[in-house]
Amino acid sequence: MNIKVINHLSQKVQGCTRLAETHSSHECVKQNGFTLIEILIVIVIISIVACFAVLSINIYQNKRLETLANQLKNTLNLAQQEALLRPTTLGFEIKKNSILFYEHHNNSESEQDPWEAATDSIFGLHHIPNDVQMTLKIKGKSVEDLHPQLILSGSDITPFTIYVGKKGNPPLYKIIGESDGNIKTEAINEN
Repeated sequence: MNIKVINHLSQKVQGCTRLAETHSSHECVKQNGFTLIEILIVIVIISIVACFAVLSINIYQNKRLETLANQLKNTLNLAQQEALLRPTTLGFEIKKNSILFYEHHNNSESEQDPWEAATDSIFGLHHIPNDVQMTLKIKGKSVEDLHPQLILSGSDITPFTIYVGKKGNPPLYKIIGESDGNIKTEAINEN
């Protein structure tokens, strides 16, 4: 019986060898590797997924800048209302990596700076993300060396434009403050 099994297996191996030589059946021929079409399909799928990933990252970054601009606009509106409700003058300053509000105190006989930095959670120090750039312009000129840069007093404000964008790139949003107290955010068209 063992001889019959050995003969049968040897005939099967010889048959597979002949089939492999003629390539007429895939029963005994083992395929190694992938076909060109399989590789191309995988490459197309990977490239489609990569495109969606890059687009979603770009949309997320733009949405983050838009949210930051809207938050700053809302804080400026709140500061304007605060200056109106509490007869006081508030100042605003954009530094390299932070935003800060100041309150003006009448210390006419004192030589100290009349502007005191706000310390509360609303008007206190706000950090600007490292990859974001904000530029404040009054009458079209950058005002980096003024302290504070912007004055909010009652219903009147110094007309201004704050540009918000990613560092090294053109700004994507601007916050516009008009002399009548209206503050709005606009997207900047890239045309």
